[in-house]
Amino acid sequence: MTLAPRSRHTRAVVAAVIGNALEWYDFTVFGFLTVVIAPALLSRR
Repeated sequence: MTLAPRSRHTRAVVAAVIGNALEWYDFTVFGFLTVVIAPALLSRR
């Protein structure tokens, strides 16, 4: 088993952190907008 260069590991970790941050941002925005979206989509006229 050979070890990859340190820069590949760093790049993979940075990509994972960015992806995770974007996922949490998406989750948070959707959570806050649910209050606005739900009544607009589920209201009975």
